[in-house]
Amino acid sequence: MRHFTRLLILACAAVAYSCQSTEKTSQADEKWVKAEQISTGNARETLKINGEVKERKSVTLSFRVAGPLAELSAEKGDFVKKGQTIARIDPRDYQIQVKQTKAQYEQAKGEYERYKQLYAKGKLPENTYQKIKSGFEIAEAAYQHSQNQLRDTRLLAPFSGYVSARSVNNHETVGAGMPVVAIIDVSAMEIVAKVPSTKISVIENGAKAKADIASLGLKGVALDMVSIGQKTEMDDLYEVKFSFESQPDSKLKTGMLANVKIELPATQGGFVTLPIESIYREAGKDYIWSIRNGKLAKTPVALGSLKNGGRVSLDGRSLRNGEWVVTAGVNSLREGQQVKVLKKESKTNIGGLL
Repeated sequence: MRHFTRLLILACAAVAYSCQSTEKTSQADEKWVKAEQISTGNARETLKINGEVKERKSVTLSFRVAGPLAELSAEKGDFVKKGQTIARIDPRDYQIQVKQTKAQYEQAKGEYERYKQLYAKGKLPENTYQKIKSGFEIAEAAYQHSQNQLRDTRLLAPFSGYVSARSVNNHETVGAGMPVVAIIDVSAMEIVAKVPSTKISVIENGAKAKADIASLGLKGVALDMVSIGQKTEMDDLYEVKFSFESQPDSKLKTGMLANVKIELPATQGGFVTLPIESIYREAGKDYIWSIRNGKLAKTPVALGSLKNGGRVSLDGRSLRNGEWVVTAGVNSLREGQQVKVLKKESKTNIGGLL
Protein backbone atom coordinates (compact mmCIF):
# COMPACT_ATOMS: atom_id res chain seq x y z
CA MET A 1 0.00 0.00 0.00
CA ARG A 2 2.82 2.38 0.90
CA HIS A 3 4.52 1.57 -2.39
CA PHE A 4 1.34 2.42 -4.35
CA THR A 5 0.88 5.71 -2.48
CA ARG A 6 4.47 6.71 -3.22
CA LEU A 7 4.01 6.01 -6.92
CA LEU A 8 0.82 8.11 -6.96
CA ILE A 9 2.59 11.08 -5.34
CA LEU A 10 5.45 10.86 -7.83
CA ALA A 11 2.99 10.76 -10.75
CA CYS A 12 1.13 13.84 -9.49
CA ALA A 13 4.39 15.67 -9.03
CA ALA A 14 5.43 14.81 -12.57
CA VAL A 15 2.14 16.11 -13.96
CA ALA A 16 2.44 19.32 -11.95
CA TYR A 17 6.00 19.85 -13.17
CA SER A 18 4.94 19.21 -16.76
CA CYS A 19 2.15 21.79 -16.55
CA GLN A 20 4.50 24.32 -14.98
CA SER A 21 7.10 23.67 -17.70
CA THR A 22 4.50 24.07 -20.47
CA GLU A 23 3.32 27.35 -18.97
CA LYS A 24 6.89 28.67 -18.81
CA THR A 25 7.55 27.56 -22.41
CA SER A 26 4.36 29.28 -23.58
CA GLN A 27 5.32 32.47 -21.76
CA ALA A 28 8.81 32.32 -23.20
CA ASP A 29 7.42 31.83 -26.72
CA GLU A 30 5.16 34.88 -26.39
CA LYS A 31 6.69 37.95 -28.10
CA TRP A 32 6.20 41.68 -27.79
CA VAL A 33 5.66 43.34 -31.15
CA LYS A 34 5.21 46.82 -32.49
CA ALA A 35 1.80 47.10 -34.15
CA GLU A 36 -0.70 49.54 -35.58
CA GLN A 37 -4.48 49.42 -35.49
CA ILE A 38 -6.12 49.85 -38.89
CA SER A 39 -9.43 51.32 -39.94
CA THR A 40 -11.02 50.26 -43.21
CA GLY A 41 -13.69 52.25 -44.97
CA ASN A 42 -14.79 53.45 -48.37
CA ALA A 43 -11.77 55.67 -48.84
CA ARG A 44 -10.61 56.35 -52.38
CA GLU A 45 -7.08 56.02 -53.64
CA THR A 46 -5.51 58.41 -56.13
CA LEU A 47 -3.19 56.87 -58.70
CA LYS A 48 -0.43 59.26 -59.77
CA ILE A 49 1.31 58.62 -63.08
CA ASN A 50 3.31 60.58 -65.64
CA GLY A 51 1.83 61.47 -69.01
CA GLU A 52 2.77 63.30 -72.18
CA VAL A 53 0.81 65.86 -74.19
CA LYS A 54 0.26 64.68 -77.76
CA GLU A 55 -1.75 65.70 -80.77
CA ARG A 56 -4.95 63.74 -81.20
CA LYS A 57 -4.70 63.66 -84.97
CA SER A 58 -1.63 63.42 -87.21
CA VAL A 59 -1.06 62.26 -90.77
CA THR A 60 1.84 61.68 -93.16
CA LEU A 61 1.01 62.96 -96.64
CA SER A 62 2.20 61.48 -99.92
CA PHE A 63 1.34 61.78 -103.62
CA ARG A 64 -0.77 59.19 -105.40
CA VAL A 65 1.29 59.79 -108.56
CA ALA A 66 5.01 60.04 -109.29
CA GLY A 67 7.08 62.85 -110.79
CA PRO A 68 9.47 65.74 -110.12
CA LEU A 69 8.42 68.29 -107.49
CA ALA A 70 7.64 71.65 -109.04
CA GLU A 71 6.68 73.25 -105.73
CA LEU A 72 7.21 72.47 -102.05
CA SER A 73 6.85 75.59 -99.95
CA ALA A 74 5.88 74.09 -96.58
CA GLU A 75 8.62 74.06 -93.97
CA LYS A 76 8.69 72.28 -90.65
CA GLY A 77 6.71 74.33 -88.12
CA ASP A 78 4.59 76.12 -90.76
CA PHE A 79 0.86 76.39 -90.18
CA VAL A 80 -1.31 75.22 -93.08
CA LYS A 81 -5.05 75.55 -93.60
CA LYS A 82 -7.40 72.82 -94.70
CA GLY A 83 -7.40 72.56 -98.51
CA GLN A 84 -4.17 74.52 -98.90
CA THR A 85 -1.69 73.29 -101.54
CA ILE A 86 1.39 71.99 -99.75
CA ALA A 87 3.31 70.58 -102.72
CA ARG A 88 2.88 70.16 -106.47
CA ILE A 89 4.33 67.73 -109.00
CA ASP A 90 5.19 69.00 -112.50
CA PRO A 91 1.86 68.36 -114.31
CA ARG A 92 3.21 68.50 -117.88
CA ASP A 93 3.11 64.76 -118.65
CA TYR A 94 -0.27 64.34 -116.98
CA GLN A 95 -1.76 67.24 -118.95
CA ILE A 96 -0.66 65.56 -122.20
CA GLN A 97 -2.22 62.31 -121.05
CA VAL A 98 -5.52 64.08 -120.39
CA LYS A 99 -5.54 65.51 -123.93
CA GLN A 100 -4.86 62.09 -125.45
CA THR A 101 -7.51 60.25 -123.47
CA LYS A 102 -9.99 63.05 -124.05
CA ALA A 103 -9.58 62.77 -127.83
CA GLN A 104 -9.97 58.99 -127.70
CA TYR A 105 -13.01 59.34 -125.47
CA GLU A 106 -14.74 61.84 -127.76
CA GLN A 107 -14.07 59.67 -130.81
CA ALA A 108 -15.38 56.55 -129.08
CA LYS A 109 -18.41 58.44 -127.84
CA GLY A 110 -19.30 59.66 -131.34
CA GLU A 111 -19.06 56.15 -132.79
CA TYR A 112 -21.09 54.72 -129.96
CA GLU A 113 -23.90 57.25 -130.45
CA ARG A 114 -24.11 56.49 -134.20
CA TYR A 115 -24.07 52.72 -133.85
CA LYS A 116 -26.49 52.91 -130.96
CA GLN A 117 -29.13 54.37 -133.30
CA LEU A 118 -28.50 51.66 -135.89
CA TYR A 119 -28.79 48.98 -133.23
CA ALA A 120 -32.08 50.45 -132.05
CA LYS A 121 -33.45 50.14 -135.63
CA GLY A 122 -32.27 46.54 -135.85
CA LYS A 123 -29.66 47.29 -138.50
CA LEU A 124 -26.63 46.26 -136.38
CA PRO A 125 -25.72 42.81 -135.02
CA GLU A 126 -25.68 42.38 -131.23
CA ASN A 127 -22.01 41.39 -130.99
CA THR A 128 -20.88 44.39 -133.06
CA TYR A 129 -22.88 46.76 -130.87
CA GLN A 130 -21.43 45.27 -127.66
CA LYS A 131 -17.85 45.66 -128.94
CA ILE A 132 -18.44 49.34 -129.79
CA LYS A 133 -20.11 49.93 -126.42
CA SER A 134 -17.24 48.25 -124.58
CA GLY A 135 -14.69 50.37 -126.47
CA PHE A 136 -16.55 53.52 -125.50
CA GLU A 137 -16.65 52.54 -121.79
CA ILE A 138 -12.91 51.78 -121.80
CA ALA A 139 -12.13 55.17 -123.38
CA GLU A 140 -14.40 56.90 -120.86
CA ALA A 141 -12.67 55.20 -117.90
CA ALA A 142 -9.22 56.08 -119.26
CA TYR A 143 -10.23 59.72 -119.64
CA GLN A 144 -11.55 59.87 -116.05
CA HIS A 145 -8.39 58.19 -114.75
CA SER A 146 -6.12 60.71 -116.50
CA GLN A 147 -8.14 63.57 -115.01
CA ASN A 148 -7.78 62.06 -111.53
CA GLN A 149 -4.03 61.72 -111.98
CA LEU A 150 -3.77 65.37 -113.04
CA ARG A 151 -5.65 66.44 -109.91
CA ASP A 152 -3.38 64.22 -107.81
CA THR A 153 -0.33 66.25 -108.83
CA ARG A 154 -1.39 68.70 -106.10
CA LEU A 155 -0.94 67.69 -102.45
CA LEU A 156 -3.60 69.32 -100.26
CA ALA A 157 -3.81 69.66 -96.47
CA PRO A 158 -6.66 67.43 -95.19
CA PHE A 159 -7.09 69.62 -92.10
CA SER A 160 -5.61 72.73 -90.54
CA GLY A 161 -2.46 72.12 -88.53
CA TYR A 162 1.30 72.39 -88.30
CA VAL A 163 3.92 70.72 -90.45
CA SER A 164 5.80 68.43 -88.06
CA ALA A 165 8.16 66.80 -90.58
CA ARG A 166 9.38 67.23 -94.15
CA SER A 167 10.89 64.18 -95.88
CA VAL A 168 11.89 65.55 -99.33
CA ASN A 169 13.25 68.70 -100.93
CA ASN A 170 11.93 70.77 -103.78
CA HIS A 171 12.66 69.58 -107.35
CA GLU A 172 13.29 66.01 -106.20
CA THR A 173 11.52 63.20 -108.03
CA VAL A 174 9.09 61.46 -105.73
CA GLY A 175 7.31 58.16 -106.12
CA ALA A 176 3.68 57.37 -105.44
CA GLY A 177 3.21 56.74 -101.72
CA MET A 178 6.57 58.28 -100.74
CA PRO A 179 6.27 60.39 -97.53
CA VAL A 180 6.47 64.10 -98.28
CA VAL A 181 5.33 65.96 -95.15
CA ALA A 182 3.62 65.17 -91.83
CA ILE A 183 0.91 67.38 -90.35
CA ILE A 184 -0.42 67.45 -86.80
CA ASP A 185 -3.73 68.90 -85.65
CA VAL A 186 -3.16 70.83 -82.41
CA SER A 187 -6.73 72.10 -82.15
CA ALA A 188 -7.51 68.89 -80.26
CA MET A 189 -4.87 67.62 -77.84
CA GLU A 190 -4.71 64.60 -75.57
CA ILE A 191 -2.58 63.25 -72.76
CA VAL A 192 -1.15 59.76 -73.09
CA ALA A 193 -0.16 57.91 -69.92
CA LYS A 194 0.80 54.35 -69.04
CA VAL A 195 -1.05 52.53 -66.27
CA PRO A 196 0.15 49.39 -64.43
CA SER A 197 -1.74 46.21 -65.30
CA THR A 198 -2.71 45.82 -61.63
CA LYS A 199 -4.79 49.01 -61.85
CA ILE A 200 -6.18 48.81 -65.37
CA SER A 201 -9.27 46.77 -64.42
CA VAL A 202 -10.23 49.31 -61.76
CA ILE A 203 -9.89 52.22 -64.20
CA GLU A 204 -12.05 50.44 -66.77
CA ASN A 205 -14.91 50.59 -64.28
CA GLY A 206 -14.82 54.38 -64.58
CA ALA A 207 -12.52 56.97 -63.07
CA LYS A 208 -12.15 60.73 -62.95
CA ALA A 209 -8.78 62.22 -63.76
CA LYS A 210 -7.01 65.55 -63.58
CA ALA A 211 -3.63 66.73 -64.80
CA ASP A 212 -1.03 69.26 -63.74
CA ILE A 213 1.19 70.69 -66.48
CA ALA A 214 4.02 72.35 -64.59
CA SER A 215 5.68 74.00 -67.61
CA LEU A 216 2.59 76.18 -68.11
CA GLY A 217 1.54 76.41 -64.47
CA LEU A 218 -1.71 74.57 -65.20
CA LYS A 219 -3.26 72.64 -62.32
CA GLY A 220 -6.31 70.43 -62.06
CA VAL A 221 -7.05 70.21 -65.80
CA ALA A 222 -10.14 68.00 -66.12
CA LEU A 223 -9.56 64.93 -68.30
CA ASP A 224 -11.96 62.60 -70.11
CA MET A 225 -10.88 59.05 -70.83
CA VAL A 226 -10.69 58.37 -74.58
CA SER A 227 -9.34 54.84 -74.85
CA ILE A 228 -7.43 52.09 -73.09
CA GLY A 229 -4.96 49.99 -75.03
CA GLN A 230 -6.05 46.35 -75.09
CA LYS A 231 -2.57 44.93 -75.55
CA THR A 232 -0.11 45.20 -72.69
CA GLU A 233 3.31 46.64 -73.42
CA MET A 234 6.58 44.80 -72.76
CA ASP A 235 6.89 46.64 -69.45
CA ASP A 236 3.44 45.40 -68.32
CA LEU A 237 1.86 48.83 -68.77
CA TYR A 238 -1.28 49.82 -70.64
CA GLU A 239 -1.49 53.00 -72.70
CA VAL A 240 -4.42 55.18 -71.64
CA LYS A 241 -5.48 58.30 -73.56
CA PHE A 242 -7.27 61.29 -72.03
CA SER A 243 -8.81 64.21 -73.88
CA PHE A 244 -9.27 67.73 -72.53
CA GLU A 245 -10.45 71.11 -73.71
CA SER A 246 -7.60 73.08 -75.28
CA GLN A 247 -8.00 76.82 -75.79
CA PRO A 248 -7.09 78.17 -79.26
CA ASP A 249 -4.64 80.67 -77.77
CA SER A 250 -3.08 78.09 -75.44
CA LYS A 251 0.71 77.77 -75.37
CA LEU A 252 0.37 74.03 -74.94
CA LYS A 253 2.82 72.07 -77.08
CA THR A 254 3.15 68.41 -77.92
CA GLY A 255 5.78 66.66 -75.85
CA MET A 256 5.07 68.61 -72.66
CA LEU A 257 4.98 66.46 -69.52
CA ALA A 258 1.89 66.14 -67.36
CA ASN A 259 1.29 64.71 -63.91
CA VAL A 260 -1.93 62.72 -64.13
CA LYS A 261 -4.00 61.96 -61.04
CA ILE A 262 -6.62 59.24 -61.48
CA GLU A 263 -9.22 58.83 -58.76
CA LEU A 264 -9.83 55.11 -58.43
CA PRO A 265 -13.37 53.98 -57.60
CA ALA A 266 -14.04 53.14 -53.97
CA THR A 267 -14.14 49.43 -53.21
CA GLN A 268 -15.85 47.65 -50.35
CA GLY A 269 -13.32 47.70 -47.54
CA GLY A 270 -11.54 50.68 -49.11
CA PHE A 271 -7.81 51.25 -48.87
CA VAL A 272 -5.59 51.42 -45.82
CA THR A 273 -2.02 52.57 -45.44
CA LEU A 274 0.69 50.90 -43.38
CA PRO A 275 4.44 51.37 -42.94
CA ILE A 276 6.39 49.65 -45.70
CA GLU A 277 8.11 47.60 -42.97
CA SER A 278 4.78 45.84 -42.37
CA ILE A 279 5.01 43.92 -45.64
CA TYR A 280 6.23 40.33 -45.46
CA ARG A 281 7.13 38.74 -48.80
CA GLU A 282 7.16 34.99 -49.31
CA ALA A 283 7.27 32.96 -52.54
CA GLY A 284 6.67 36.07 -54.62
CA LYS A 285 3.53 37.09 -52.72
CA ASP A 286 2.92 39.91 -50.21
CA TYR A 287 1.57 39.35 -46.71
CA ILE A 288 1.10 41.15 -43.40
CA TRP A 289 0.93 39.74 -39.88
CA SER A 290 -2.52 40.33 -38.40
CA ILE A 291 -3.01 39.88 -34.66
CA ARG A 292 -6.18 37.92 -33.95
CA ASN A 293 -7.00 36.67 -30.46
CA GLY A 294 -3.42 37.29 -29.41
CA LYS A 295 -1.97 35.14 -32.19
CA LEU A 296 -0.37 35.94 -35.53
CA ALA A 297 -2.23 35.26 -38.77
CA LYS A 298 -0.47 35.61 -42.12
CA THR A 299 -2.83 37.66 -44.32
CA PRO A 300 -2.30 38.07 -48.10
CA VAL A 301 -2.58 41.65 -49.35
CA ALA A 302 -2.62 43.54 -52.66
CA LEU A 303 -0.18 46.45 -52.64
CA GLY A 304 -1.14 49.85 -53.99
CA SER A 305 1.03 52.91 -54.41
CA LEU A 306 3.86 54.19 -52.23
CA LYS A 307 2.85 57.12 -50.03
CA ASN A 308 4.75 59.84 -48.21
CA GLY A 309 6.47 58.96 -44.96
CA GLY A 310 7.48 55.46 -46.04
CA ARG A 311 3.93 54.11 -46.11
CA VAL A 312 2.17 51.99 -48.70
CA SER A 313 -1.52 51.65 -49.55
CA LEU A 314 -3.25 48.25 -49.37
CA ASP A 315 -6.56 46.91 -50.58
CA GLY A 316 -8.49 46.66 -47.32
CA ARG A 317 -10.97 44.01 -48.42
CA SER A 318 -8.91 41.19 -46.90
CA LEU A 319 -8.53 43.01 -43.56
CA ARG A 320 -10.79 43.43 -40.55
CA ASN A 321 -11.73 46.86 -39.37
CA GLY A 322 -10.00 47.69 -36.08
CA GLU A 323 -7.53 44.79 -36.08
CA TRP A 324 -3.86 45.20 -35.20
CA VAL A 325 -1.08 44.67 -37.74
CA VAL A 326 2.59 44.11 -36.90
CA THR A 327 4.70 46.99 -38.23
CA ALA A 328 8.28 45.89 -37.44
CA GLY A 329 10.38 42.73 -37.36
CA VAL A 330 7.99 40.84 -39.62
CA ASN A 331 10.62 38.44 -40.99
CA SER A 332 11.27 36.82 -37.59
CA LEU A 333 7.65 35.87 -36.87
CA ARG A 334 5.64 32.74 -37.60
CA GLU A 335 2.05 31.68 -38.08
CA GLY A 336 0.10 31.17 -34.83
CA GLN A 337 2.78 32.71 -32.62
CA GLN A 338 1.45 34.37 -29.47
CA VAL A 339 2.23 38.08 -29.28
CA LYS A 340 1.51 41.16 -27.22
CA VAL A 341 1.36 44.69 -28.57
CA LEU A 342 3.91 47.18 -27.28
CA LYS A 343 2.21 50.29 -26.00
CA LYS A 344 3.46 53.66 -27.11
CA GLU A 345 5.48 55.52 -24.51
CA SER A 346 3.93 58.72 -23.21
CA LYS A 347 5.95 61.81 -22.43
CA THR A 348 5.15 61.42 -18.70
CA ASN A 349 5.67 57.64 -18.54
CA ILE A 350 9.04 57.00 -20.16
CA GLY A 351 9.76 53.29 -20.41
CA GLY A 352 6.16 52.40 -19.54
CA LEU A 353 6.99 51.86 -15.87
CA LEU A 354 3.80 53.38 -14.47
